[in-house]
Amino acid sequence: MINLKNKNSWYNYQMNYYKKEALEHEKDSHYFYYLLNLLLREFRNVKKNCKIMEIGCNDGRYTIPILKRGFNMYAIDISLESLVNLKRISAIEQMLNQLKIINMDIESCALKNMDFIFCCQVLHHVYDLDNVAKNIYSSLNKGGKFVCLESNPLSIFWYIHFLLVGFKKKGKWAAERKILNCTKKNLIRVFKNAGFSEVKIENHMFFPPQIINIISSFLRLEPIFTKVPFLNRFLSFHLLEAVK
Repeated sequence: MINLKNKNSWYNYQMNYYKKEALEHEKDSHYFYYLLNLLLREFRNVKKNCKIMEIGCNDGRYTIPILKRGFNMYAIDISLESLVNLKRISAIEQMLNQLKIINMDIESCALKNMDFIFCCQVLHHVYDLDNVAKNIYSSLNKGGKFVCLESNPLSIFWYIHFLLVGFKKKGKWAAERKILNCTKKNLIRVFKNAGFSEVKIENHMFFPPQIINIISSFLRLEPIFTKVPFLNRFLSFHLLEAVK
């Protein structure tokens, strides 16, 4: 039986589980680039001299494309193995001077005066979501923004994914189970309670990657599903924006 009843055991489990997956996240696919472009849309009004932090950067699948657009940033993650890979990749890309790499969890992070903080599929991996939201709030300057792409627990796609992957990788659900905390209603409650003056969420991605990566033309239909009432509640991703 896996005991994940305290913060240390939770993060130790996350580190050990994802130690095996440091280079296994999907990248260089039609599905990934659609998500990346959703995130990059949020950078339109971010100035190059802003202080930017990425939470849960992993090996840099989102970090590297953002660095390539001329931004400097702080990148934090609990996985040392992932950060070693990020350092290696950013050095190869000659962008290491744009990056400050920090090995810690967001609940322990004490960085301040950030203008923009973002993460991708990280909130369901934290131990205490309320505490994380408060820490993000305290890390931002007044008027600063937090943006997150997060899994939507109302999407049946995730449970099929957990079931299929779970046959191959024991402990998948234990690592992902806090997806249940990431309903739209709960995320809005958590970030408003943390003090954010404005919190909004859009839902995206109807088709799973197995279809999109084979028939990329289906991506043209995605904006339609985003606008369909009721149906959009069940799309795979939340795009959360919170302004301090």
